[in-house]
Parts: sequence; C-alpha cells; structure tokens
Amino acid sequence: MTFIYLVHAPQDAAFAARLRADLEAKSLAAWHDDGLDSDAAVQALFKATHIVALVSPHLLQTETALGALEYARENRLERIALRLAEVATYPPQLQGILPLDATDPESYSEMLETLVVDLQIMTREQEPAPELPSALLDQVMSQDKTTRKAGIEGLAAFRHHEDEVMRNLARDELRALAFREREPALRMLLNVTMQSFDLENRPVVDDVRILTEEELAAQARELGKVVETERTPLHTGPLQPAVQRVYLWQSQRWGMLLPLLSLLPGGVVLLLGGGWAALLPLLVGVVLPPFNVYIRQGGSFIWTMPGPLIGNGLVAALLSGSLAGLGSALIAGSERGLVGLAVGLSVLFGLLVGWLSNLSFEVQS
Repeated sequence: MTFIYLVHAPQDAAFAARLRADLEAKSLAAWHDDGLDSDAAVQALFKATHIVALVSPHLLQTETALGALEYARENRLERIALRLAEVATYPPQLQGILPLDATDPESYSEMLETLVVDLQIMTREQEPAPELPSALLDQVMSQDKTTRKAGIEGLAAFRHHEDEVMRNLARDELRALAFREREPALRMLLNVTMQSFDLENRPVVDDVRILTEEELAAQARELGKVVETERTPLHTGPLQPAVQRVYLWQSQRWGMLLPLLSLLPGGVVLLLGGGWAALLPLLVGVVLPPFNVYIRQGGSFIWTMPGPLIGNGLVAALLSGSLAGLGSALIAGSERGLVGLAVGLSVLFGLLVGWLSNLSFEVQS
C-alpha cells in the first residue's frame, strides 16, 4: 500500500498540513510531522513507501528532516522534491532529482495535479510475474516416486496452456528435473514430456506433399544438368613436380655436419697448446644441433633471424664459459689466454651454427 511521508522543516508545517489533506482527498495516504509525537514520526517513516521533500532554506538546517532523507536514500525509497523557496544548494540526498515548483501560491493546483500524477506513476503496481502452482512444485520435489510422477504429468498439461510464458516455465522446470532425477523410468518420462512440448509448439505445415517417382526423376535430371554444366574439366597436361623448401637443420646431415665443423676451432686451440680447452668448441658442436631442432620444431616460439644468431651465440657463451670456469678450477695446464680463446672461438662457432640453421634449399618431390 502506498504511504507518502512529507519531509519538511518546522517552519513549513502549515504547507505540509495543507498538502497532506489534499493528497488524502485524492485517496493517497500521507503523513507529516506535526512535532507532537516523535515516536509516531519514526513509525510513519518506517511505513513510508514514498518521500516528498519540501525544500526550503529551513530544511537544510533541520537535522531530523535530513535524517529522514538519508533513510530514504539508503532504503531506496521513491523521492520527489517540491521547491517552496529558492535555495542555493540542495541536500545531497536529493541530488539528481528535478524538483516541482511550489513557489507560486497561484500555481498550487497545477503543482498538486503534477505531483499526484507522478505519485500515481510511481505507485502503479506491476502485475506479479507468473509462477507455476506451488502445490505442483511440491509434488515434483517429493521423495515419493509416485508423487513426483503425478507432478510431472501435471507439468505436462501446461503444453496446452494459452500463455506462452507458462508453457516456457513448465518446460524449464521439466528440464531442471531431468538433470536431478535419479529414477530411470521418471527420467525417461521427463524426456518424453519435454519432446511433447517441442512437438506442440512446432508450426503446422498444411501444404506438405510427397513427390511422385516421375517428379523425383525429373528433379534428378535437372540436377544432373547443373552438375555437368558447372563441372570443372580435369587437368590433362603433364604433372609438375612439387617443390618443397627444406631448411638445413631439417636435413639428415645436420647432426653430423656441426660436430665435424667444431673440430676446426678445437684443433686450432689444441695446436696452440690449449690442452683440455680444445674440448670447449667440440662440446658446443655437440649441443647446438639438437638445441636448434628443439627450438624450431618442438619449441613454443617462432625462431627467425636474428633469433638464431643471438640464441646460438648465447648458448655457446654460457656453455663454454661455465665449462671453462669449471675446468680452470679443477684442471691445471692451460693458460688463461688460451682458455679465453677457446671460449671466443666457441661463441663464433655458435654464431655460425645460427646462420647455418637459417639456410634453406628447394627439393622436388
């Protein structure tokens, strides 16, 4: 039920009393604070469904009125503002609400009619959303199989309901029940019932006719003509061999070529008396081939130039540098300069491997 609470300052009580009487004369229950019973004011505010604020300079200085407006905002009550006099600022609880002008006494009647119309629009009760009968829903949720079966049959009767919303509600309920039902017989009944809803809502076609054999044959002949007309002639010339581009890292020689090439920098270090440091380029030549195959074929990112150069150079530097440091600490017999030369040649060899991995050639298949 609509109940209008008039928020006003004590100085505007006379206007509030007149407005309350006029609203009640139009069958709109209203209340205003006459200052005699504070408990009644609180009860009326809790009962209110709509708030009409009488805005004047005095309202901004009335704590009880501002508290009532704050209550209305927090509880999302419908609010209407009436401007009784010009004010510099509005209460924050009324921000965004366009006030009705009540400053001119001669326009009171027009203001009242506008207020009543606004209140009627706000208080117009919406039609309740359609729902399935609660007794029927209790049946389908019962623990007894016989009772659930009766509820399902009751939902099935809604497929003939004139209201499409009710039909959809019943079908949705059946679909939800089909997921929850554990009894095989009842689950089958639910599926059949849902199919009956679909058949009931399927449009009826009156002009369906089965074609005769002669008509089917004529359609087949017409279709054959279209196919013959649109058929693309086969290529009758000599077949050209397919050309495929193959990268060097995909060839069978890749795994053997690089270890053999690594003998060159390793041999240089060995001839200069590098001793065990000559093994650094050889180890790089053994590790980099499978590394490139993994990156290009089994990796998770695209390996394009200058990626191969940078990647192979870094791997060679890390591998040879770490082994050189370990060897210098454990094995004596190689000068520090020759060890550095071996590391440098290993890095250069890594760059060479990166460049070779990006080479490709064409193969006819």
